Amino acid sequence: MLADAETFPKTLPRGFVPIDGEPLFDPAKHLQLEKPKQVWSLADLGYSEAQAAQYASPLAATSPVRMLSDEGIATLDHVLELLQPRIVEHGKAGLRRIYYGTYHSRFLRDLACSPDICAFLSEIYATPIAPHTMAHLQTQVNFANREPGSDVSGWHHDQVGFTVVLTMHDAAKLKGGHFEYYAGPREEGLAIVRAGGTLPAEKLVVPVHAAKGWASTMQGSAVLHRGQPMLEHGYRCNVINSYVSRDVAAPDPNRGYYVTTGDDIEFADGMANPSMTETARHAAWVARGRLGTIMEELPFTEDRAHIIRALKGAIADVELLVKRLETPVITNETYRQFYQEDDVRQMTTPRFTVG
Repeated sequence: MLADAETFPKTLPRGFVPIDGEPLFDPAKHLQLEKPKQVWSLADLGYSEAQAAQYASPLAATSPVRMLSDEGIATLDHVLELLQPRIVEHGKAGLRRIYYGTYHSRFLRDLACSPDICAFLSEIYATPIAPHTMAHLQTQVNFANREPGSDVSGWHHDQVGFTVVLTMHDAAKLKGGHFEYYAGPREEGLAIVRAGGTLPAEKLVVPVHAAKGWASTMQGSAVLHRGQPMLEHGYRCNVINSYVSRDVAAPDPNRGYYVTTGDDIEFADGMANPSMTETARHAAWVARGRLGTIMEELPFTEDRAHIIRALKGAIADVELLVKRLETPVITNETYRQFYQEDDVRQMTTPRFTVG
């Protein structure tokens, strides 16, 4: 059984109001979907067959795909201009972001949740794709840092299953700031980065220069990547949309952000942080999909151990989240520890099955 495809909350979190005066999204006018010329599998990145089986898709990344028509580019440019007052700047590097994009813009919401895009990605990645179940992760807009010289985003793998990085700038005019991939399993690269080492040049994929309105797509949970440092000032803007596989048999690669203190993203007075609630909604979504599979596929058996194993597997993510939320104070450091534990858990937990 596949998990639900539509999960966008019926009401917005307290304090979030979409911008005024934005155009309506029209897929017939704004989309121009064109398949990639090249794809790279997890095997191409050095994942073993057993490691690749821990993911929902056998594919790692693609060459750039066209997403927007010329009219779509112009319309999204206008929406991004309207969103400028909602840019948040933080950190020593002056990172400039728009977080929770689908809560700020109906156009961004409808773009991220487009059935046409989900069908397009489902065909590319050979797994049924849905908009991310945690709506606060559906869209983030990254601009160039206030000051050049530091990574736009350091080496990392995403906390979401699948990522579409839509370019909304002229890459030819930039010095630096391009996306770069590590051509190896994420754990291999992370071990080097966490030890303070430098990733070997021979395993770095040539930076991706996607044209405006085109996107780099990847199974972001599996691909170690970064946004290179900008070498000088310039306009850089990527609209990053996130997706999940509706096949919840694979161990969950999605990581909710449920820090209770020390959060470096500030909220205006009266605005609710949606991440904790949406992490709970996501865990429930995974469990409901797996429980539905039990309802449909559990064979008649008197083997209690078999039934117990299936039931525990269905609700394991819920039970783990409950245990973590019972921790009185979850700092950023604690969360990073959970994140690394989840990396290990994803790669060692058997796929969910009731057979």
